[in-house]
Amino acid sequence: MKYIQRINRFAKKIKWDYGKWFKLNEHLITPKLYKVKTTISIMLLMIAYLFLMMFLDVLDINFSSRHFVKLLDVKYQDVYRDLVVAQIGGTFLTTAILSMVSSIENKHVLGEKATDLLFGGKLFKFYVPMFVLYFAMIINIVLVIKEKNANIISLLFFLAMYILIFLITKIGSIFVTTKRYHNLLYAKYYRECEKTIINKIPPRNYDSKLLTNLKEETLKLICDNNISYIKNLNMYKMLIDRILFNIPKQFQEYHLDMPYAPSIFNDFIEILENLIFHKNHTRALQYYSWILNRVNYHNIFVSYDKMNEIFDDLANKILDLNNEHEVRNYLKGLSSVITGIELQQHFALSNDYTYIEKNRLKYLTFYCYNGNYFEIIYKNIYENKYLTSNEKINLYTELYDIFRMSAHTGCNVIYDITNFAFDFKEPRKRIMSPCIVGQAMSLLLLRALFNKDKRSFKLFSGMNVTEAEKSFAIHTTILALVKMQKENMERNIYNEFYGINFEYCRQAVDENTEIIFTPEFISAKMLQEGYNNISTICIEEDLYKSSLLEYIFRFEKALINEYFLLLDKKFMTQINIEGDCDESYATMINQYI
Repeated sequence: MKYIQRINRFAKKIKWDYGKWFKLNEHLITPKLYKVKTTISIMLLMIAYLFLMMFLDVLDINFSSRHFVKLLDVKYQDVYRDLVVAQIGGTFLTTAILSMVSSIENKHVLGEKATDLLFGGKLFKFYVPMFVLYFAMIINIVLVIKEKNANIISLLFFLAMYILIFLITKIGSIFVTTKRYHNLLYAKYYRECEKTIINKIPPRNYDSKLLTNLKEETLKLICDNNISYIKNLNMYKMLIDRILFNIPKQFQEYHLDMPYAPSIFNDFIEILENLIFHKNHTRALQYYSWILNRVNYHNIFVSYDKMNEIFDDLANKILDLNNEHEVRNYLKGLSSVITGIELQQHFALSNDYTYIEKNRLKYLTFYCYNGNYFEIIYKNIYENKYLTSNEKINLYTELYDIFRMSAHTGCNVIYDITNFAFDFKEPRKRIMSPCIVGQAMSLLLLRALFNKDKRSFKLFSGMNVTEAEKSFAIHTTILALVKMQKENMERNIYNEFYGINFEYCRQAVDENTEIIFTPEFISAKMLQEGYNNISTICIEEDLYKSSLLEYIFRFEKALINEYFLLLDKKFMTQINIEGDCDESYATMINQYI
């Protein structure tokens, strides 16, 4: 019994290894298999043709002879005239073939023109067999008039029939099924994707007609509301997944080097923008969630600012929803997207970029995802004109649950590419920086204060997140209020919190002191940890850390030191503060603590 189990396991291991190898090499294997298959088919047809001619006593094949193929003399009979008449009729059927070709002129298969698929983009391959048909017909007509060379008539007649069958079958196949072309197209598209990324082709030199045609045809189908675009998007999904599997580091480096350069990923995002433009938010949300899940599965950070715009457009759909049920269902779809964004922020901070040359790393562009996703959702619910006050309150509670679960899901034990193996690998637990969830919570609190929404401020202040995340959120909220008050940002029309009432903010913080300044929060350990996190992250000049934070969370070191010094004095914790303080902030800080 044990031997049978071992054999079964060994067989499964071989099957798994083959599947992995095939994923890595399918784009190389498929064209070669197609060529082998085509070559074998041609050889079999030639053999069948020769045996047919032998059966009709037109040819004699003798492998022992020097000339193993011999053309035999055949007596001319009236039946050959009938064959030529039939050949003439069959040859003029090519007018129907021409009609078939013209009818598929505008037909596309996964972005590729049908005629290009059939004849390799060169209609010369179509005209050659047509010319052979007409040339064979003319020769046979001459031979019938002369009433001789019946053997030649037979050869050319059946050759013409073979060519007619080939043309009709080849063109007709495009009407019956296109599945046979999918793997070939995948191989062609993959090679183009890989070439662009590996060779780091800059935008000015980008000339991938294949990928451009795929994108343009997909955009056209979306514009025409033709559901066939789903097949094209499935091809995009397959290409992106295989590129991430085969060359993940090159993919990440390419998008850090040239975020806006053409690539299969950027084309996919452009298509999502068009789905949103044509009011297909639900499907755009599904594909957006998918692309985030795939890059996160492969532990890849993609630097592309358009990803932020996609989320903003999707979240703005909330303004148009008419009732609580619709908004609640839509929020469920957004929840997985939010977790995906948080993981992208995590990889932006934690990924290893040492394989990139040091002298080039500092010049790479890091477009991190904005941390205002919960703020945008809250703001859109607040501004929705169709919802009642009670419905909005219920949805704020729903938002609270989504926030709590997104942070939990992002840090949870997760299976990803590091667990991709036949033998079981213990899944690792992600440890996310507190600034990721903390910044999102802080922006949510600031928006609630801006809207003078005491209930939501109290609800979100008691968010069930880790102590480190909550500490980061509360500290940065108060520091941001002090910074805005110091710089008179409430009077700056370009500031997103233009018109904020600081007196109301101070009152709201004072009324929720017990929720905000909990015993855990004001303990020496948590205050020291909060100081270390904020003094490291919020003034750090490191490129990819600084790009993660909103501008209102970039503080002077003196402000941070003064804030924590006053907290230290108030709660007598004796934390370690490094650097100078700025006493000019003291009065404003004391108004909040």
